[in-house]
Parts: sequence; C-alpha cells; structure tokens
Amino acid sequence: MATSNPQSNMVEVSSSGDGLSSDGLTSDGLTSDDGVIVGERITKTERTYWIDGRDGLLPLPWWKIAPIALLAAGALIAASTLWAINHIENTLEDATRADLQAQGIDTSRLKIDYSYRDGTISGSAPEGVSADDLLGAVDDDGIRNLRVRSFDNFNPDAEPEDDTEEEAEEVVVETGPIDVAAMIDDDGMVVLSGTVLTGEQRTQIVNAAIARFGEDNVDNQIEVSRRAEALEGADDRVAFIAGILEDVPDDTFGMASVSDDGYAIEWDASNADGSLDFDSIGFPAPAGLDGTVDVINAVPPAENEASNLQVEINALEGEIRENVVFNTNSDVLQDSATETLDKVVDLMEQFPLPIVEISGHTDSDGDDAFNQNLSQLRAEAVVAYLVDQGVDPDRLTARGAGETEPIAENTTAEGRAENRRVELVAEAS
Repeated sequence: MATSNPQSNMVEVSSSGDGLSSDGLTSDGLTSDDGVIVGERITKTERTYWIDGRDGLLPLPWWKIAPIALLAAGALIAASTLWAINHIENTLEDATRADLQAQGIDTSRLKIDYSYRDGTISGSAPEGVSADDLLGAVDDDGIRNLRVRSFDNFNPDAEPEDDTEEEAEEVVVETGPIDVAAMIDDDGMVVLSGTVLTGEQRTQIVNAAIARFGEDNVDNQIEVSRRAEALEGADDRVAFIAGILEDVPDDTFGMASVSDDGYAIEWDASNADGSLDFDSIGFPAPAGLDGTVDVINAVPPAENEASNLQVEINALEGEIRENVVFNTNSDVLQDSATETLDKVVDLMEQFPLPIVEISGHTDSDGDDAFNQNLSQLRAEAVVAYLVDQGVDPDRLTARGAGETEPIAENTTAEGRAENRRVELVAEAS
C-alpha cells in the first residue's frame, strides 16, 4: 500500500542498559577506556502517515477536508477568470491599435483602454482625424461598446487624470444609422440589410416592409450595433426609409438606402405606371439629409405628360360631347362650347409637352365625301379657337373622320346629334 513520506519526532532517553538496540531505537553509546559503557543517548523515530499503511484510512474525516477542497477550487476559478478578462482586454487593446495603424492613423498620442469588452480611445488624434474616423477604422469584432474621449494637453506618459477633478469631454458625432438598404426585386421580394442603432429602429423598418409586401416576402438581415442609443437624427432617417417602403407603388422595384452620408434611391420603371411621380415616394426627406433619386427605364417626359393629359381630357369627355357640338351641316361652334374648350386650354398649359389631335365627326346623313370635308372643318374650328386662346399651333392637329366612327345609332335624332362631335387625343409627338 502506498504511503506518504514519514515525519520523525526525536526523543532522548538515558539508561544503563547492555548497549544493545531494539526496534525503533538507535544507540549512541559513551565508552570508557576499559570498554565499559557508562552512559547512552537513545533516539526514537516515530512515523506518521497521511494514509495509514495498514488500513488506508484518512487521518481526517471527509467533512473536514471538503471545505478545504472547495476553497481551493474557488481560488482556482477566480484566478482563471481574472486571467481571462485581462487577456481579453489586452487582446482588444492590441487589435484596436493595430486597426488604427492599418488605416494610417498615428496612435503614438492615443490611449486605448478596455474594461472587459467596453473600450475608450482618448488622447490627441492626429490632425485631420475625427472621432468618426477613429470609430470607423476599428473592427468591432468582440467589442461591445467603443467610444472616443478627448483630453486637452494629453500626455501619454503621464499618470491618468482624476475624472472627478475635470470631467472628460465625450466626442459624439450626431448621425443616423450606419447604413440601411432595402432591395426590392420585380417579384415583390424585399431584402433589408445594414446596421441601425437600436432594436426599435430595426422593428420600425421591418414592420413597414411587412405591411407593404407581406411577411413571407421580407428577408430581414438588419443588425443592431447598440453603439449609441439616441443620436440626433437617427430616428428621422429610419422613419424616412420606412416611409419609402410603405409608399412603393405596384409594379415598382429598385433600391433605397440611407446612411451617414445621405440617401441614394434607384427605381426601375419598366413595369410601372407611366404617370407615376417617383420623386414623391416616401418624401420629404429629413432636414439636412441630401441624396439622389435615379429612375431607369422610365417613360420619356413627353409620353408621361401625354398620359397625364389624356387622363384629364377623359375626365372632361362627357362635358365635351355635350357642349362641343354642331348643328346639321354646320362647322360653327355653339356658344356652349367655349367654356369647355377654355378648360382644355388650361390643361395644355399645365402639360406643355404633348400635342393634341382634334378629330371631327358627322352623322350619316348626306354624301360621304361631304361629311368627310365637314368633319375636317369642324376639327379645324376647334383648333382655331384653341390657338386664339394662346395654345401653340404646333401642338394641335386636325383630322376629319367623317361618318366612319359613330358613337350612337344614326337612326334617331338623338343618336345623330351625339355623332356630330369632336374627340381630343393627347400624344407625345
């Protein structure tokens, strides 16, 4: 059976024995010249074992040893934790300094401190380097919070100043989300990406996309930095891109993004309504936020205006057919026509690019050739009135359709009266 190293206790004994030694005793005799033993010092060795060599029993009961073992384990865990925290802080400090140097930033007058994963950069930054530059140069892998503090007369070799005597000025750049983008494809699928400051901001953007496109069509990849909870302007920029997502019209796809530098929006109008005003989607933008809106595959401006003008003319169609009419065999406008045609003049001023074709029509009474000529004269009578009111004659054409395009039966007086009319059609060119 294994035993621990013995411990010895020395005991002196005086005797006048016969000079012999017994078990456990050693003799150190004193001898006279004639060989007679006159005295003796005896040393006795006693051995104590942590584990008894005969039966293996512990010298102390387990309930006395257990607390000692627990205390030892706790001390080991505490020492390991302190080492790990110190290791993380040193690693992040070295990594932060390396990131700054990799971006060409002189760190000789910068002090970098970490308390676990919360870091502070202080000191004097090189000329032309802002707090934003410092934060942007650092890879945030493993970092929970990182901020920049500025101290006047910072000396990297001096002892740290007492914050209670002079409060350090925290440099915070008032800005919006780091970067948020929404990509909308022609199938109505939306991918959201980038980084915002808070979970509430992310929820606002995601909910706007879901409300417009449906939950199954939204892929949310937005991350939350939590680097700053309430920077001025951030909520306004989040609301801006959320408003864009809510207002995207049907059959419209493209990209919209907002960042610290402004916004960038690009729409593809291949499938969109030609009358759509892309510049109004989600606008106005927050005050002070600049950006661009680009539209590709858009309807040319003249075609877009022609479409819008035709919508307005169609809204007047009933009034035109009722008022811009002619007596039998006549090409003279009646007094009731002028008020309606004045409205056409206003519309053509509102949409200055399209041209308008005026087609004249007759009923079926009379010779075909006569009716053809009469219809042409009726169209020209309308053109003449519009020109007199200031419309550019190059924007007007007259066409006679004769009796070939009736809108009512010619068998009744009412039907023939409806056919004696003019039609207006807006065209891009």
